[in-house]
Amino acid sequence: MKKLRIEILFPLIVLVLSAVKLLDVFYGGIQISVLIVSLIGIGGVVLYFTKIKYYRQLIYIWILAQLIVINKQVLDPASNTWIKTPVWNTTQTFDLTLSLSFKYPDRITEPGVNVLAIIFFGFLKIVEVSSLVGKKFTFEKFDYNDRLGDVFPLLGTAIRRIKLGGKKDFLLIQLDFPFQFRDLEIAHIIIKERTGRVIRPGEKQTVEVRIVKDVNEITEDDNDIKKFPMIDFAYCQ
Repeated sequence: MKKLRIEILFPLIVLVLSAVKLLDVFYGGIQISVLIVSLIGIGGVVLYFTKIKYYRQLIYIWILAQLIVINKQVLDPASNTWIKTPVWNTTQTFDLTLSLSFKYPDRITEPGVNVLAIIFFGFLKIVEVSSLVGKKFTFEKFDYNDRLGDVFPLLGTAIRRIKLGGKKDFLLIQLDFPFQFRDLEIAHIIIKERTGRVIRPGEKQTVEVRIVKDVNEITEDDNDIKKFPMIDFAYCQ
Protein backbone atom coordinates (compact mmCIF):
# COMPACT_ATOMS: atom_id res chain seq x y z
CA MET A 1 0.00 0.00 0.00
CA LYS A 2 1.42 3.37 -1.01
CA LYS A 3 2.19 5.69 1.89
CA LEU A 4 0.44 9.06 2.08
CA ARG A 5 3.23 11.59 1.71
CA ILE A 6 3.62 14.64 3.94
CA GLU A 7 2.92 17.05 1.07
CA ILE A 8 -0.61 15.63 0.92
CA LEU A 9 -1.08 14.64 4.56
CA PHE A 10 -0.08 17.95 6.16
CA PRO A 11 -2.46 20.18 4.13
CA LEU A 12 -5.25 17.73 4.97
CA ILE A 13 -4.32 18.00 8.66
CA VAL A 14 -4.47 21.82 8.40
CA LEU A 15 -7.88 21.57 6.73
CA VAL A 16 -9.37 19.16 9.28
CA LEU A 17 -8.03 21.00 12.34
CA SER A 18 -9.25 24.35 11.00
CA ALA A 19 -12.68 23.01 10.03
CA VAL A 20 -13.21 21.33 13.42
CA LYS A 21 -12.16 24.50 15.22
CA LEU A 22 -14.43 26.57 13.01
CA LEU A 23 -17.41 24.43 13.99
CA ASP A 24 -16.37 24.70 17.63
CA VAL A 25 -16.31 28.50 17.35
CA PHE A 26 -19.78 28.64 15.83
CA TYR A 27 -21.33 26.31 18.38
CA GLY A 28 -19.30 27.33 21.41
CA GLY A 29 -19.20 31.09 21.10
CA ILE A 30 -17.56 33.39 18.58
CA GLN A 31 -13.88 34.19 19.18
CA ILE A 32 -12.81 36.55 16.42
CA SER A 33 -9.08 35.74 16.55
CA VAL A 34 -9.71 31.97 16.45
CA LEU A 35 -12.26 32.39 13.66
CA ILE A 36 -9.80 34.37 11.53
CA VAL A 37 -6.98 31.84 12.04
CA SER A 38 -9.30 28.95 11.09
CA LEU A 39 -10.37 30.71 7.89
CA ILE A 40 -6.72 31.49 7.06
CA GLY A 41 -5.85 27.79 7.42
CA ILE A 42 -8.71 26.69 5.17
CA GLY A 43 -7.81 29.37 2.63
CA GLY A 44 -4.18 28.25 2.60
CA VAL A 45 -5.16 24.64 1.89
CA VAL A 46 -7.47 25.72 -0.95
CA LEU A 47 -4.63 27.74 -2.51
CA TYR A 48 -2.24 24.80 -2.11
CA PHE A 49 -4.45 22.30 -3.89
CA THR A 50 -5.24 24.83 -6.63
CA LYS A 51 -1.47 25.40 -7.02
CA ILE A 52 -1.53 29.10 -6.18
CA LYS A 53 1.84 30.04 -4.67
CA TYR A 54 0.47 32.26 -1.92
CA TYR A 55 -0.60 29.17 0.04
CA ARG A 56 2.74 29.34 1.85
CA GLN A 57 2.08 32.76 3.37
CA LEU A 58 -1.37 31.76 4.62
CA ILE A 59 -0.28 28.45 6.16
CA TYR A 60 2.77 30.18 7.67
CA ILE A 61 0.48 32.74 9.35
CA TRP A 62 -1.82 29.89 10.47
CA ILE A 63 1.12 28.19 12.21
CA LEU A 64 2.68 31.38 13.59
CA ALA A 65 -0.61 32.46 15.18
CA GLN A 66 -0.60 29.23 17.21
CA LEU A 67 3.02 29.42 18.37
CA ILE A 68 2.48 31.62 21.44
CA VAL A 69 -0.25 30.80 23.93
CA ILE A 70 -1.14 33.05 26.85
CA ASN A 71 -3.79 32.09 29.39
CA LYS A 72 -4.77 33.65 32.68
CA GLN A 73 -6.59 32.49 35.75
CA VAL A 74 -8.67 34.90 37.80
CA LEU A 75 -9.87 34.23 41.34
CA ASP A 76 -13.64 34.23 41.61
CA PRO A 77 -14.48 35.67 45.07
CA ALA A 78 -17.93 34.11 45.13
CA SER A 79 -16.75 30.52 44.71
CA ASN A 80 -13.12 31.04 45.76
CA THR A 81 -12.00 29.14 42.65
CA TRP A 82 -9.65 30.04 39.85
CA ILE A 83 -11.32 30.56 36.47
CA LYS A 84 -9.11 30.04 33.41
CA THR A 85 -9.57 32.24 30.35
CA PRO A 86 -7.44 32.74 27.23
CA VAL A 87 -5.59 36.02 26.67
CA TRP A 88 -4.19 34.76 23.35
CA ASN A 89 -4.91 31.20 22.31
CA THR A 90 -5.69 30.53 18.66
CA THR A 91 -4.58 26.89 18.65
CA GLN A 92 -6.59 24.79 16.25
CA THR A 93 -8.27 21.81 17.96
CA PHE A 94 -5.02 20.35 19.35
CA ASP A 95 -1.96 21.85 20.99
CA LEU A 96 1.11 20.77 22.92
CA THR A 97 1.88 23.80 25.05
CA LEU A 98 4.79 24.17 27.43
CA SER A 99 4.04 27.10 29.72
CA LEU A 100 5.28 29.02 32.74
CA SER A 101 3.10 30.23 35.57
CA PHE A 102 3.35 33.65 37.23
CA LYS A 103 1.13 34.04 40.29
CA TYR A 104 -0.16 37.39 41.53
CA PRO A 105 -2.61 38.06 44.39
CA ASP A 106 -5.60 38.33 42.06
CA ARG A 107 -4.52 36.36 38.98
CA ILE A 108 -2.20 33.79 37.46
CA THR A 109 -0.61 34.47 34.08
CA GLU A 110 0.53 31.49 32.00
CA PRO A 111 2.59 32.31 28.87
CA GLY A 112 3.67 29.30 26.82
CA VAL A 113 4.95 27.91 23.53
CA ASN A 114 2.92 25.48 21.47
CA VAL A 115 5.47 22.82 20.44
CA LEU A 116 3.03 21.48 17.85
CA ALA A 117 3.41 24.73 15.90
CA ILE A 118 7.19 24.20 15.72
CA ILE A 119 6.60 20.72 14.30
CA PHE A 120 4.17 22.22 11.80
CA PHE A 121 6.87 24.61 10.54
CA GLY A 122 8.98 21.57 9.67
CA PHE A 123 6.08 20.00 7.79
CA LEU A 124 5.48 23.24 5.89
CA LYS A 125 9.10 23.23 4.69
CA ILE A 126 8.65 19.73 3.27
CA VAL A 127 5.44 20.83 1.54
CA GLU A 128 7.29 23.80 0.01
CA VAL A 129 10.09 21.59 -1.30
CA SER A 130 7.54 19.19 -2.78
CA SER A 131 5.78 22.05 -4.56
CA LEU A 132 8.97 22.56 -6.59
CA VAL A 133 8.42 19.27 -8.43
CA GLY A 134 7.92 20.05 -12.11
CA LYS A 135 9.87 23.33 -11.92
CA LYS A 136 12.74 24.03 -14.30
CA PHE A 137 16.11 25.10 -12.89
CA THR A 138 19.35 26.48 -14.28
CA PHE A 139 22.64 25.66 -12.57
CA GLU A 140 25.73 27.82 -12.91
CA LYS A 141 29.30 27.34 -11.75
CA PHE A 142 29.86 28.31 -8.11
CA ASP A 143 32.75 30.80 -7.77
CA TYR A 144 36.04 29.02 -8.44
CA ASN A 145 35.03 25.43 -7.71
CA ASP A 146 36.05 23.12 -10.51
CA ARG A 147 35.25 19.61 -9.31
CA LEU A 148 32.72 19.06 -12.07
CA GLY A 149 34.82 20.66 -14.76
CA ASP A 150 33.23 22.62 -17.56
CA VAL A 151 29.76 21.07 -17.36
CA PHE A 152 27.97 24.31 -16.51
CA PRO A 153 25.49 25.69 -17.26
CA LEU A 154 23.15 22.78 -16.57
CA LEU A 155 19.40 22.73 -17.14
CA GLY A 156 17.05 20.35 -15.41
CA THR A 157 13.60 19.65 -14.00
CA ALA A 158 12.73 18.66 -10.43
CA ILE A 159 10.99 15.29 -10.66
CA ARG A 160 10.80 14.12 -7.03
CA ARG A 161 11.32 15.09 -3.42
CA ILE A 162 13.46 12.44 -1.76
CA LYS A 163 14.60 11.54 1.73
CA LEU A 164 18.36 11.36 2.11
CA GLY A 165 20.25 10.65 5.32
CA GLY A 166 17.10 11.18 7.38
CA LYS A 167 16.36 14.59 5.85
CA LYS A 168 13.29 15.03 3.67
CA ASP A 169 14.09 18.23 1.77
CA PHE A 170 16.25 17.02 -1.13
CA LEU A 171 15.18 17.33 -4.76
CA LEU A 172 15.93 14.89 -7.55
CA ILE A 173 16.71 16.72 -10.79
CA GLN A 174 16.51 15.19 -14.24
CA LEU A 175 18.96 17.00 -16.49
CA ASP A 176 17.99 18.13 -19.97
CA PHE A 177 21.41 17.04 -21.22
CA PRO A 178 23.55 14.46 -19.34
CA PHE A 179 27.22 15.17 -18.71
CA GLN A 180 30.30 13.02 -18.31
CA PHE A 181 31.89 12.66 -14.87
CA ARG A 182 34.72 10.18 -14.21
CA ASP A 183 33.71 7.99 -17.16
CA LEU A 184 30.06 8.01 -16.05
CA GLU A 185 27.13 9.57 -17.85
CA ILE A 186 25.20 11.61 -15.27
CA ALA A 187 21.57 12.24 -16.16
CA HIS A 188 20.32 13.04 -12.64
CA ILE A 189 21.58 15.08 -9.71
CA ILE A 190 20.29 15.66 -6.18
CA ILE A 191 20.19 19.19 -4.80
CA LYS A 192 19.48 20.97 -1.55
CA GLU A 193 19.78 24.64 -0.62
CA ARG A 194 23.15 25.20 1.03
CA THR A 195 21.89 26.89 4.21
CA GLY A 196 18.76 24.76 4.64
CA ARG A 197 16.33 27.28 3.19
CA VAL A 198 13.72 26.34 0.61
CA ILE A 199 14.78 26.96 -3.00
CA ARG A 200 12.87 29.86 -4.58
CA PRO A 201 12.45 29.61 -8.37
CA GLY A 202 13.90 32.67 -10.06
CA GLU A 203 16.02 33.60 -7.03
CA LYS A 204 19.77 32.96 -7.28
CA GLN A 205 20.72 30.60 -4.47
CA THR A 206 23.58 28.23 -3.68
CA VAL A 207 22.81 24.51 -3.65
CA GLU A 208 24.66 21.32 -2.85
CA VAL A 209 25.09 19.11 -5.91
CA ARG A 210 25.14 15.33 -5.48
CA ILE A 211 25.54 13.04 -8.46
CA VAL A 212 23.31 10.05 -9.12
CA LYS A 213 25.05 7.15 -10.82
CA ASP A 214 21.90 5.03 -11.07
CA VAL A 215 18.51 6.66 -10.53
CA ASN A 216 16.97 3.23 -9.88
CA GLU A 217 18.86 3.10 -6.57
CA ILE A 218 16.67 5.89 -5.17
CA THR A 219 13.78 4.56 -3.10
CA GLU A 220 10.64 6.00 -1.54
CA ASP A 221 12.16 5.41 1.90
CA ASP A 222 15.25 6.92 3.48
CA ASN A 223 18.27 6.70 1.14
CA ASP A 224 21.86 6.18 2.20
CA ILE A 225 23.58 9.56 1.83
CA LYS A 226 26.95 7.83 1.26
CA LYS A 227 25.69 6.49 -2.06
CA PHE A 228 25.14 10.03 -3.32
CA PRO A 229 28.22 12.05 -2.37
CA MET A 230 28.21 15.82 -2.56
CA ILE A 231 30.54 16.77 -5.39
CA ASP A 232 30.23 20.53 -5.62
CA PHE A 233 28.19 23.64 -4.96
CA ALA A 234 26.38 25.48 -7.74
CA TYR A 235 24.29 28.57 -8.24
CA CYS A 236 20.67 27.67 -8.90
CA GLN A 237 17.74 29.72 -10.12
